[in-house]
Amino acid sequence: MDCLSAEDIGTLRLLYEACIPAGVLLSKADLLAEGDLHRAMRYLKQGDSELQKYFYIALGGSLGSIARYWVGTAIAGRLGTRFPYGTFVINVTACVIIGFSLELLGHHVEYNPAWRYLIPTGFIGAYSTFSTFEWETYANLRLGAFLIAGSYVGLSLLLGLIGVWCGVLLARLAP
Repeated sequence: MDCLSAEDIGTLRLLYEACIPAGVLLSKADLLAEGDLHRAMRYLKQGDSELQKYFYIALGGSLGSIARYWVGTAIAGRLGTRFPYGTFVINVTACVIIGFSLELLGHHVEYNPAWRYLIPTGFIGAYSTFSTFEWETYANLRLGAFLIAGSYVGLSLLLGLIGVWCGVLLARLAP
């Protein structure tokens, strides 16, 4: 059995960090705690990692933020800003993307779980949170929880507007 030296652990850490963008799943904790070099190297090809989930969420989030800016400014540039066409288009397209991705990923468990972190959590999370609101409302309606769905919609709109108003008031009080 080959034991990992401090130098081996450093090399494996660099190798681990290089594998994340390539989509190789491994557990950093298992990798670095593993005493057998050969078994540690196998983690480069299999496993799951809490750290990688955050990487996929961050990658999707950065792409979603860029897409939100690009779509919003492109639509506003063509249609103007009197009506918030850019935000409206972003919210509606986000609803289509989240509905498609969550339904598809829910029916195809054989797909890499990284897609769930990349698309609905990361990309859509940064692109628009309105789609999450719509999905949760739809899910409650589908379950027959009409009171919950209606309460969620009504309270979200009412408290959201009150929250914006309070934020405006607080900003006006700031020096």
